[in-house]
Amino acid sequence: MAVSISGDKVKKVCYVLGASKERSPRATKIAQALNAEVIDCSSKLKRYSTFPISLLIRLVFSAYDVVIVNNIPTHILLSAWLASKVRGFILIVDFVNFWRYAVRKRFELLSGIASRFEGWIYRRIRYGLAINHVIAGVARDVGVDRVEVVADAADHKLFKPSFCPDPIVVLTANLRRDEGVDLLLKAVKIVKNKIPDIKCLLAGAGEEEENLRILASDLRLESTIEFLGWVPNSELPYIYERASIGVAPMRPVSPLALPMKLYEYMSSGLAVISSDTPTIRTIIEDGRNGLLFPPEDFAALASLIVQVTLNPDLLASLRKAARGTVEAGLNWKAEAERLVAFINNIVSEVKARSD
Repeated sequence: MAVSISGDKVKKVCYVLGASKERSPRATKIAQALNAEVIDCSSKLKRYSTFPISLLIRLVFSAYDVVIVNNIPTHILLSAWLASKVRGFILIVDFVNFWRYAVRKRFELLSGIASRFEGWIYRRIRYGLAINHVIAGVARDVGVDRVEVVADAADHKLFKPSFCPDPIVVLTANLRRDEGVDLLLKAVKIVKNKIPDIKCLLAGAGEEEENLRILASDLRLESTIEFLGWVPNSELPYIYERASIGVAPMRPVSPLALPMKLYEYMSSGLAVISSDTPTIRTIIEDGRNGLLFPPEDFAALASLIVQVTLNPDLLASLRKAARGTVEAGLNWKAEAERLVAFINNIVSEVKARSD
């Protein structure tokens, strides 16, 4: 989205993340909105070894006015914070989740360490962005002074409705257990008994891919499930054009999660069916612009897919309301303008204090 801050206020901005920028559309969108450079780390080994050190050196010897850091993983923020003490640039944390939830599912001890470290570092941060209001509230509670919600909304000029009439379900996800892809496969098995021509598109890759392929085979869904592999964000609109229903069967691993795919589904005019969580309810109003089901209840998910597929009026209503929500303001253009205004205000205030 080509929205830029005024050049007389900020000369040089960067966005730092501990992953490949190809895997983080949010980083790319924010960087484009701010005419910023992206500093990323494509290697998981470097992320936990040399990258924090090289980042510290790079930031110390670069003349950035504003540095925005994705808060996952949090140890990278320490490098940026130390560099800000030397260079005096404005440091902003982009809160997308909290590390303690990201590691809790596998390493309980590490989760406790992460929680204590987050508490320490976030008390030293003044400015933050957050992908939703729930995360913003947590960030404020841990001590961040000013937090602006900039939702991970979709570009509604790129993700446009095709209103495909066919019974095709789509899920884009990292193929991990917490994404609930196995729950969707079990639901599709139930749906197929009532709607034999149902199809399902799975876009994504990950550690559970082999197990999911085996599960699809065991459920005799080889002709029903299409594994598309990892799909670049620029190609996702074409995947959504093939579908009529977008699903997000997430397990409740993190109470703060609000997946970007929901914004993309809505912008693409899909009937949205998602796990019911407090965070997801901030954008999905059950029965109006989407349908919600209890997390991990694949039978309930199957029931909703059948209900929507067999009721053309309900399908049309959900799709129209989803796209309407986006056009009413839940889109990246509006979020980018909010981001730009927030950055400009901070820069103006800092410059006023220094004059």
